[in-house]
Amino acid sequence: MFRYSWDYFEPFINNRISRAALLIPLVGYLILFSDLVAENLGFTELVSQEDTTYFLADNVRLKFVYFGMIFVALDALFYRITRPVVISQGKNLPQYMDFALTYFTVTDFTNIYKSSALVVWGPDNKGHWLSFLDDASWPNKVGQAPATPNQKRISEAKVSNHSFSAAKKTHENLLREILIKHYEYEASTRKKRLTLCVGLSSLGYLLLLIPSFDLFLRVVEVTFFQSTTTV
Repeated sequence: MFRYSWDYFEPFINNRISRAALLIPLVGYLILFSDLVAENLGFTELVSQEDTTYFLADNVRLKFVYFGMIFVALDALFYRITRPVVISQGKNLPQYMDFALTYFTVTDFTNIYKSSALVVWGPDNKGHWLSFLDDASWPNKVGQAPATPNQKRISEAKVSNHSFSAAKKTHENLLREILIKHYEYEASTRKKRLTLCVGLSSLGYLLLLIPSFDLFLRVVEVTFFQSTTTV
């Protein structure tokens, strides 16, 4: 089912082409606008003629490629700056779930649970959550003085290594439900920025496709029409 969210468009925005395009503003112009590249961009061997263009001149085709890569590079940079945190932690929901269940602490889960993103929890779910917190805690001994900052860090380490690990296994279904709701909500935020990312990518890829389409039409013309005329 289509959902206008960052994870849905992530493969279109963040891929090998966009990552490679980040180098274009730095070194691309030295390559693309060199005389050697310009002289050999005509594809004369492929077309078997000197005139290799259908509606674009060779130098225009080169500029389309350059500016197309610039737009893709700008989009890749903007994407890395503006994407929601959950997308940086996981490109899709399964990746995010694995990351969260491996690295999140009790505090992380608590912050997510208290987030306004989650629906109102019923008594059963709230009781389940409190049970998870109780299982994940490391209670002090009766009459023990409040923990110092150092003791607190040691206690949190014990939680992560003992009680918390066991609590995550016991209450895994609850945690997964919380993570799913949180990811789906966060991945659907910042829609204006997402629209800008999709727009920049679309414009960049369009500029890259136009020269390819021009060459394709020229090859088809030479292969199927001029050869027929010659015969």
